[in-house]
Amino acid sequence: MDQVRTLVCLPFLLVSLLLLQSCSGGGSGSSTPPNGPYAVNVAVTGLWSTGGGLILTNNTSDVLPVNANGIFQFPTEVSSGGTYSVAVQTQPASPSQNCTVTAGTGTVAKQAVSVTVDCGHADWAWMGGSSEYDQPGMYGTVNTPSANNIPGARMSTVTWVDKQGTLWMFGGVGIDSAPNGLGQLSDLWTFSNGQWTWVGGSTTVDQAGVYGQLGSAATGNWPGARGDAVGWIDSQGALWLFGGFGFDSTGTRGFLNDLWKYSGGQWTWVGGSQTCNHAGAYGSKGSPSANNIPGGRMDSSVWTGTDGSFWLYGGAGFDSTDQNGWMTDLWKYSNGEWTWVQGADVWGKDAVYGAKGTADGANTPGARSGEATWTDSSGNLWLFGGINSVSGAFLSDVWEFSNGEWTWQNGTSAELAGVYGTQGVFNATNSPGGRLWPVAWQDVSGNVWIFGGFGLDSTDQTYNFLSDVWEYSGGQWAWQAGPMISAQPAVFGTQGQPAPGNVPGPRYEFAAWVDSNQNFWILGGYYSPDPYSTYYYNDVWKLLP
Repeated sequence: MDQVRTLVCLPFLLVSLLLLQSCSGGGSGSSTPPNGPYAVNVAVTGLWSTGGGLILTNNTSDVLPVNANGIFQFPTEVSSGGTYSVAVQTQPASPSQNCTVTAGTGTVAKQAVSVTVDCGHADWAWMGGSSEYDQPGMYGTVNTPSANNIPGARMSTVTWVDKQGTLWMFGGVGIDSAPNGLGQLSDLWTFSNGQWTWVGGSTTVDQAGVYGQLGSAATGNWPGARGDAVGWIDSQGALWLFGGFGFDSTGTRGFLNDLWKYSGGQWTWVGGSQTCNHAGAYGSKGSPSANNIPGGRMDSSVWTGTDGSFWLYGGAGFDSTDQNGWMTDLWKYSNGEWTWVQGADVWGKDAVYGAKGTADGANTPGARSGEATWTDSSGNLWLFGGINSVSGAFLSDVWEFSNGEWTWQNGTSAELAGVYGTQGVFNATNSPGGRLWPVAWQDVSGNVWIFGGFGLDSTDQTYNFLSDVWEYSGGQWAWQAGPMISAQPAVFGTQGQPAPGNVPGPRYEFAAWVDSNQNFWILGGYYSPDPYSTYYYNDVWKLLP
């Protein structure tokens, strides 16, 4: 009976195969005739989700508008033997991007054509500064922009971006106008339209502060040289500067808690002490007061609230008892007054994690330093990583502060090496690994990106300087760019040109900002390839995630 079934079925099988072969153009697996026409497809990457305006052409006349990432087909197909030439007719304008075509020209050879268009997806461009270490500043003339101006190599600066998209940068630790002038800086710079402008402050290091009268702006006022201060821009566009480690009015170096405002080209000493190493005045938790002020401190975490308020967490400095250590206090500055919001008023408290994903008034990220921070669209405060100042562990945890409580949202309370996974792919098991002093920023979709720092790479062999780029979205991490091995050398490429192989050298405590076109920029930072060498950068890089 089985033989009969075989004999009966065989003719039908042969006929089916012949029909399939005929319909597939001689076994090519496609319904397209041997000479076509064939599709010209483009794979677009790196286009911003709020972008648009990208227009591609094939052979100059076939037009394809693209408003998203993905694979798209030109309206007109091309016969085998015909030529194709894909080009960018119009670049995206909002935000501005530079899309480039790869494998865009050729001859169709009896199959569909695949062309790639990269709009700068996680590609770095070296934009200025030196490719060498420890370079002095080129100051030029006060308030005069120039292509020749460049801040000296430095770390631990304060940066702001105003409503016009101009970067402002104050001080830090680094090199002044002299090749060997290493110390703490008090110079103020702007960066706009590709040029630096020295706005004011000294061209030499380690200057004392000139405070003037409390609350009175004056041309002669100027904050002392310092590093690891914090700052923000208020709703009126004024710059604010608080604390850090540097020089007070007497020329004494220590932990500062002075509060400054820069507006209309003048500094105003607004609050705090003009001498260093003062204890904090906490008042009552949750109650704002003109008498409240955090103690002198450096290396705090900071956020700007969606309501224009300024938030500060922890740092190394003086508590309410005039003792010095790592703090866990959370402060808010609004309407001219400080409020002690949460946390202990004494130093040295370890983290309390609670249950992952569950808010609790007892939870706290604990005493730590070098964490990255961001504020989401709802005004909630977030932080990632840093080093546990009690245990010394390098951390990879993610925390959220909302409605007066901390929530441990992601990562582990134990030290963890980087788990990189597949580049560009989100996975619940991925982790950047424990690190301190990376920088975080947000794209227009609200996703968070981090770059660099000091910590554990994928090999878990040693602590070292990193130059990788990560994205955090939907509670998961994806490794997006840069080496998964620490201490890799920089690849500068051609100045001003983004390229997939470009990468800044490993570093931490660099200046970082996001411009009005959502490009991420960095300047400078610190690198130590061995215990006997210390290097400061002043190179400038741009990344479009």
